[in-house]
Amino acid sequence: MTVVSKQFFETEKIFGVSDYGIKEKSSSFLREPSSIIMFSGGIDSVSVLKRLLEETDEKIYTHHLHIKNDEGKNNFKRYKAEAKALRKIIPYMKKTFRDFHYTESTIDIRQIMNLLPAYYEKEDTEFTILSYIPDQTFYSLIGGLLAKITHSPNIYIGTCKEDYNSVGENIAIWFEEEQKENMDKITEGGACPFKPKIQKPHDELTKKQNIEYLGKELMDMVWYCRHPIEKNGKILSCNTNLGIYKRGIDLDTGEIFKCRSCRVVSDALIEIKEEETQRGIKYA
Repeated sequence: MTVVSKQFFETEKIFGVSDYGIKEKSSSFLREPSSIIMFSGGIDSVSVLKRLLEETDEKIYTHHLHIKNDEGKNNFKRYKAEAKALRKIIPYMKKTFRDFHYTESTIDIRQIMNLLPAYYEKEDTEFTILSYIPDQTFYSLIGGLLAKITHSPNIYIGTCKEDYNSVGENIAIWFEEEQKENMDKITEGGACPFKPKIQKPHDELTKKQNIEYLGKELMDMVWYCRHPIEKNGKILSCNTNLGIYKRGIDLDTGEIFKCRSCRVVSDALIEIKEEETQRGIKYA
């Protein structure tokens, strides 16, 4: 067992130098009111971040988690499309609204998800939602860790009303309970005297309302498709061949053309466009 002298600790305390010779960062900047926002770069999380920046004076710790899980088509993955969108969104929001902290991390679960079968037997129906569980589990893990480090009592997550429709409602409630349990585990103990609360300020807003709150300039930057396509060197959403203002379901065959996210966004944009035509109001 290595014995470290009292003098060593006194030296560290005075000069703030670790045993690796690296000057340590002061923790004083963490002792101010702050909030965490788990940031995907999609419509809902961007709209929540905008609201926090406009309506609060708290320090904001924005974190994006790159989840490598093979979501995408033609070998172009969702996390790559999100990363490109973030390079535009973060500088724009800092310049347009106010400064905030921004960090990223990466979790690669592709090998784990490859364990799931390509075809599910009838008895395996409950496993079909597993592709979404890692997202929620890792968000709560990283969110809880950030809350503990920054002493943030709130963790904000972007949502909208469409997240709670029919079958999805029960799943969303279950996920929220899982998130709270996971974050409590991360933040329990004397080192962190509080348990962070999950805040979803846009739960009662529709996707359309979130889009309108963003405005066209920000809306053109966000990425929301879960299955992007790469074509002629460009990143396209899975609804591109149909056009963004066409319905996502073939009424004759019932065939779904778009991922769920694209369908919800397209329906919202269709409604906005119809209102523009009826009222002569331009979406800005």
